[in-house]
Amino acid sequence: MAGPPGEKGTDLCRKHGISERTLYRWKAKYGGMEVGEARRLKQLEDGNRRLKHAVADLTLEAQALRAALSKNVNAPQPGARRLPSSGSILV
Repeated sequence: MAGPPGEKGTDLCRKHGISERTLYRWKAKYGGMEVGEARRLKQLEDGNRRLKHAVADLTLEAQALRAALSKNVNAPQPGARRLPSSGSILV
């Protein structure tokens, strides 16, 4: 993205359609890195983002399963026998 020596940042930003703030943020983040290092950083950030989404999905799924299990604990089990409502005990 570098232009001819002495070209101002504002001219570069206008030429490439980005804001000066973006230019300086990129410079702070990627300044001094080789192209390969910047690509590797981008790959690692993308992988990290995918892993965070996977963890979030699994956490939601686990919460839903816990909620379903807690509701089923209080529900009568199929085939379970109930005591008569009068309180008498059958023998």
